[in-house]
Amino acid sequence: MAAAVITATAGGFAQSYAGLYHWALEHGLTGWKASSFPLLVDLFIIVGELGLFLLAVDAFVLHRKSAMSWLDFFLPLTIALAGWTASLIFNVGHVGNRTFSYQVTAAVPPIVSMLGLFVLLRTLHRYVSQKTEEAEEEAPKQPEPQTRAIAGPVTLQHITLMPLRNTGPLPQIQVPGHRSPRSSAPPPRAAS
Repeated sequence: MAAAVITATAGGFAQSYAGLYHWALEHGLTGWKASSFPLLVDLFIIVGELGLFLLAVDAFVLHRKSAMSWLDFFLPLTIALAGWTASLIFNVGHVGNRTFSYQVTAAVPPIVSMLGLFVLLRTLHRYVSQKTEEAEEEAPKQPEPQTRAIAGPVTLQHITLMPLRNTGPLPQIQVPGHRSPRSSAPPPRAAS
């Protein structure tokens, strides 16, 4: 499948380059400007496609509440769509004969490369996502911590002493009949 899509995409780019080159010549560009014009248009497609390809390889998942997630997806998609749209318009626009069949023929290369790439990216994304899910299922899960019950009387040998960590002022507990060194008031007397 990858070989077929790469072949179709390469053929589509080659034919698209020729159409865009003729468009540039018909619109006053000559020399290096006419030769580089198709590369400028196709560069948008290539950058967008590479961005989408990397998202597919990473098994990208669009998160509903994350703006960066939406940006990560729509930026390469928008760039690729802009390139495909320009390529399609210019390829069809350079056809001298305004007959529908001639225009459709000129539109085939960019459409073939676009649809082939979408199928390849979707297949790659599904394959990588499936492998990721399988790896997560096969990964050994951490055992749950076990609680232990002491089966008998507790002695000092069973107790582990740990230093007390002071995290703030200790609460004052009033004991009836006991006078706190901090308080100057006499303890309350019991009624007789």
